[in-house]
Amino acid sequence: MLMLVSQLPQPLNELMKIYLLRHAEAAEGTPDAERPLTRKGILQSKAMGQFLAARGVKFDAAFTSPLVRAVETAELVLEEMQGKKKGVKLQKTEHLLNECSTREFEAWLKELAGFNKVLMVGHNPSLSLHLARLLHTHSPVAVTLPKGALAVVRLEGGQAVLKLFLTPKQTGLMEE
Repeated sequence: MLMLVSQLPQPLNELMKIYLLRHAEAAEGTPDAERPLTRKGILQSKAMGQFLAARGVKFDAAFTSPLVRAVETAELVLEEMQGKKKGVKLQKTEHLLNECSTREFEAWLKELAGFNKVLMVGHNPSLSLHLARLLHTHSPVAVTLPKGALAVVRLEGGQAVLKLFLTPKQTGLMEE
């Protein structure tokens, strides 16, 4: 298992897991904000939701970029995890758009200190850059999230630890 550990300049939370999920495959076209998931993107999202459900993951909060492909990804993941039961409410935020600066993202992250497990669905390159920054890697390319991929980071006592890096194929729930 891959584990990267880094020291954070200031603890964001005593114990928090962040589930950074890049939106699944989306259709080409314009306007960009309205591009829906493809059939493959739907399957990627469902596979990730089934994987998380099988491991008993329950989120305290779930956030998504307001762009259609991210919202659809988040909704499908949560639907697979929660079924028809009422669960965590999905919230849209501009903090998961590529236009959000690292400083704004980190300030927002500190506001989430009351949560233990948080789902964040967004876009590249910003999600990979935020992940790299949390882990203090000097090369964001080392942690680039493919479409539909998930990175789980545990923040504890001023450290960030990469606990899981998983693509939809690696869930074992998708065919090639």
